[in-house]
Amino acid sequence: MTIEEIRKHLETTSIFDLELRVVFFIRIPADSSNLPTPIGNQIGSLEDYIVQHPSWIYMGGHLDLGVYTSTSRVDNGFKRMINAAEAGKFDLIITQNISDFGINTLESIRYAQRLLKSGVGVYFLEEGICSLDEDSDLQLNIMAEIAQDKLRSLTSRVRFGHKEYFDQKAIQKLFS
Repeated sequence: MTIEEIRKHLETTSIFDLELRVVFFIRIPADSSNLPTPIGNQIGSLEDYIVQHPSWIYMGGHLDLGVYTSTSRVDNGFKRMINAAEAGKFDLIITQNISDFGINTLESIRYAQRLLKSGVGVYFLEEGICSLDEDSDLQLNIMAEIAQDKLRSLTSRVRFGHKEYFDQKAIQKLFS
């Protein structure tokens, strides 16, 4: 089904009633020893969530070890999932929340929008947002703008802090 067809169906039915091939995604933080819920429990919970919907076809799960440099993933579990999605292997990804899907909220939203172009939706359980819903476009765009604004603000504060630090060092050098 195309996104347009899915959205047309969603006008009269629920996402849970559509026959979709569904996977889960879990990002495992580098230090997973302090997680409130062990990984096995998270996997079981997401598997149970998927199989409790009889129209959905459970296609397995994808894990990402959550090891990053400042701007990219070291583990390729996420990229393998994205490639499989874009190859048409499944229709919907279930993940716990927006912040766990990508390195940050902005990346999560960008990937959700990218996947939608390939006909694959992302359902963020905690936020109750499914990118297959037409209303999600507005919600995700607002969240992306907020995330982008926070990033701009943080960047500005860091630059200001660096400038102040080096200005202070220059002044101290003049008077020493």
